[in-house]
Amino acid sequence: MKDGGRRQGLLILPGVGWLLLFFVVPLGIIFVVSLGTRDQYGGVLFDRIGLGNYLRALEPDFLPTIANSLKYALATTALSIVVGYPIAYWISRYGGSRKALLLVLMPG
Repeated sequence: MKDGGRRQGLLILPGVGWLLLFFVVPLGIIFVVSLGTRDQYGGVLFDRIGLGNYLRALEPDFLPTIANSLKYALATTALSIVVGYPIAYWISRYGGSRKALLLVLMPG
């Protein structure tokens, strides 16, 4: 790799660090906590680590909650596509010299 390519590769490091710090680390913490059990005060205990919580989530009492979560996820995805695709198409076709600015101004 040439020196210029190495410098360009270094530009990705802040973004990767940001994703690790604010996405991967919290997701890992949630996963580790989900393997534990609860004590009488609601604290997490790691004396019996296992996947029992995931099996319990599939009990019939929790299935409506899972179905609602999937419905909301599907609705959010569909709405994002319906709103986002035309905006992205417009920016790509008619953005001209302002494409980068328009993309930066887009939320999310």
